[in-house]
Amino acid sequence: MKTTALDSLRMHPHRRVRVASQHPETASDSTGRAGGAPPRASSARLVPRALALGFLLLAPACGSSAGAPDVTTGPDVAGASCSFDPSEGPDSAAPLTLSAPTEGALCPVEDEDWYSFEMAPGDHILRVQLQMLGDLSPVEPTYAVWSVDASGAPDRLVAEPPPDGPGHALDVVHCVAPGRHLVVVHDEGDDAQDLRRAYALEVSSSPDPDGAEPNDDPEGATALGTGPQKGAIACRGDQDWYRIDVAAGEYLRLRLTAPPGDLQTTLTMRDEAGAVLLSETNAGGTVSATALDRFAVVPGAGRYYLVVADDDDEDADPDAPYTLTVDRIADTDPNEPNHHPSVATPLAEEPQACAEDWSPMLERVGTIAAEGDSDWYVLPVSGCERGVLEATATFLTTPLSPAAAWELQQRVQASLTLVRADPSSPCSEDADCRALVRPCDDEWACAGFGNTCLGEGLCAGASVCLPTGTCGATVLERHHTASAIPGDISAPPPPDEARLSAPLAGGQALWLRVSDYQANGAEPTVSYRLRARVRRDPDTHEPSNLFAPTLLSEFPVGAQEKLATAIPVHRCIPPELPEDPAADCCDDGTWVEGALSYENDLDWYRYEHPCPDEDCMLRVRFQIDAGPVDAVMSVYRGKALWYDTVNVTAEAPTQPALDASFGGLGAGASCFYAFQGHDGDPFNYYLMVRDLAEVREWSADQRYRVCVEKVADGCEAPCKLYPDGCGQP
Repeated sequence: MKTTALDSLRMHPHRRVRVASQHPETASDSTGRAGGAPPRASSARLVPRALALGFLLLAPACGSSAGAPDVTTGPDVAGASCSFDPSEGPDSAAPLTLSAPTEGALCPVEDEDWYSFEMAPGDHILRVQLQMLGDLSPVEPTYAVWSVDASGAPDRLVAEPPPDGPGHALDVVHCVAPGRHLVVVHDEGDDAQDLRRAYALEVSSSPDPDGAEPNDDPEGATALGTGPQKGAIACRGDQDWYRIDVAAGEYLRLRLTAPPGDLQTTLTMRDEAGAVLLSETNAGGTVSATALDRFAVVPGAGRYYLVVADDDDEDADPDAPYTLTVDRIADTDPNEPNHHPSVATPLAEEPQACAEDWSPMLERVGTIAAEGDSDWYVLPVSGCERGVLEATATFLTTPLSPAAAWELQQRVQASLTLVRADPSSPCSEDADCRALVRPCDDEWACAGFGNTCLGEGLCAGASVCLPTGTCGATVLERHHTASAIPGDISAPPPPDEARLSAPLAGGQALWLRVSDYQANGAEPTVSYRLRARVRRDPDTHEPSNLFAPTLLSEFPVGAQEKLATAIPVHRCIPPELPEDPAADCCDDGTWVEGALSYENDLDWYRYEHPCPDEDCMLRVRFQIDAGPVDAVMSVYRGKALWYDTVNVTAEAPTQPALDASFGGLGAGASCFYAFQGHDGDPFNYYLMVRDLAEVREWSADQRYRVCVEKVADGCEAPCKLYPDGCGQP
């Protein structure tokens, strides 16, 4: 039976047993750094290098000696057995020569081969290479490295391969304190043996190539100067921390370069509280050079930390040094810091009233100086219970050549978001506002408040806690969509601009956020201009629809019917008998007036069936001022679309004024009527007015008027009476 110098728990470090250090004042963790923390979880993808030189496979033979490999007593046949070498525990560890390959065999089951070695005083990098020789083997070789106490017994587990390493050729670099150590080789599960094949082990040590070490945490962070800083992720779990003090009005340009290596180089920026402000990774670091180059706008003056590491702290390569360069740049954005609603830049000092006319145009100029830079603005308002907002964010590309303007649009697309407070959702931090305290069954329940019903049955929040102590709700977001660069770039591109318009429903403030769409572009040398204004909605019937921030292919009446404005049907039939009622045709005092005052404005009206249980002829008269809106009128019977008319021939920047109708009894008039089969208590028809466009136009100054008349009792030309009602001949 195998005997050991320690009890069985201490004898099996691969079972993740930790042995307490007998010298806490000199204890180190698995990376060799001071602190005594347990080894970090690990995984390796390194390919053996020295082992690629090849080792001879030992032929099976009898006998063994200290330091020699375990071998079998004969061929791999029934009855074959293993010869036991003296290296059965730490007290019988065989001396190991650094940088010299050693071979051994894992046989019988639960075999452990112990070796001892000495790291020079200046060495901190330990490289362990281990693999089975020959063809496929049932053994999954692994190892564990221990420091030793004064008596030479195992003291502390300081290195082991990553969890997914055993079973593969291992080539792993560890940071280990210099001195005497033990390494034990065994099968990962202690449940396999190999009577024919040997393993090859090589252990080597070297000084740490990173002269800034130790700098593995904020306390040991290296101060960044003005020049390039060189370093290396020399071992698994190594993190290089740097500190930099940023003054007010500065932002940073961060550049990290490194040759291809056995890791995925990552650069992370943190504030003093440890919050991650940005993180960039070269995911192809094993095959391509690292060349990270980006701008970083900090929340304000103070100390920040830059951390260079592997993406998951699993890999390292001391032979792939990096260079980190940080430049301080004076921020030309006069509004910074305004990265959050709590420090939003005011668009006006005094509340802007939603009056009969537009408020003064409010302007601010800023820059998107870094990827992820978001500029927040606050607009105080008053009297906007029935208001309208218009806003644009435009990059000022006039100084650029057409080619430069085209290129800018590929990198940076203007984005503008309107956010308002949700009084029903209190908060103390942004994390409280992923969802609003607004129950929902569908997105219509979240119209104008996040516009998305989350899986938990709550409307989506904007993930920002506003200074009001309530969560922000996204009303809508608009962004510029860049066109492909044409072959001829002599002419400038369309404006890199985002514009929006939305209805307002009270409140004391609105928040506007300007950013790059998708937050992955920046250009600190080109400014944008934000413009905004408010007014009262001239449409006195508002709100007559639920506001939808996106174009809809269908317009469900069920979600709108409660907001539809009731309008009358005028009897425009000359009396035939003295007792008949007088004609009540549409005149100047009977028109219903409205306006499509904001983007995606849908004006809904309803009128009751004018001749219940009968057919009768109708006419809808309408007048539209000249302007950008291309008017469309649709009539729904109950909740189904019944009649649709487009009142323009094509989209145009400006439509001429229009005075027309559909239905009636004139020659060429359309067959528009109320049908006896449409019954209810009462039965309602719905008239909806909207703009016809892929991107809806709007105008608070372009008005329309509409009026519905009954022009005949019964079915008359141009319709014809059929057994199932009135219809087109």
